[in-house]
Amino acid sequence: MIVGVRIGVKPGDAEDLKAVNALQDKLAITSAGNWGDPAKFGQASIPKLADRPRFSGDLAFFATLAELLKENPPPKEQEAAVVLLRRGGIEVGQSFDPAMLSEAARQGLAEAAAEGPEVMKWKVKFRGTLSDSLEQPEARRLRFRLF
Repeated sequence: MIVGVRIGVKPGDAEDLKAVNALQDKLAITSAGNWGDPAKFGQASIPKLADRPRFSGDLAFFATLAELLKENPPPKEQEAAVVLLRRGGIEVGQSFDPAMLSEAARQGLAEAAAEGPEVMKWKVKFRGTLSDSLEQPEARRLRFRLF
């Protein structure tokens, strides 16, 4: 879990800054395992990250995704997403094997991995706008077919 705390200070007000510093001194962060033991407040053990394979190449994203899905399979309610993943050659619980893809599917996935970041930038730029934003030149350029 991530928690963010933001405390405002009146600019140029030394007394307000003192009050905020006093409040900050009362804050302590601890792990759930240390909860209830005041002697351990402010302490948290950071778990070691699992060793994972590093992939390279134009399909590295999908190989990494398949490895992460081994540890974190989607819930049953997400079966529609599992079907889409399967169309892209990703079977939940198995390593990604691009050799099992047709050449067209492999090229489509490589193009998707290359253009995906641009699609996300476009999506953020036009979030909350009417659907006619799909007719913008940027959107036409970013359209591609995976399969």
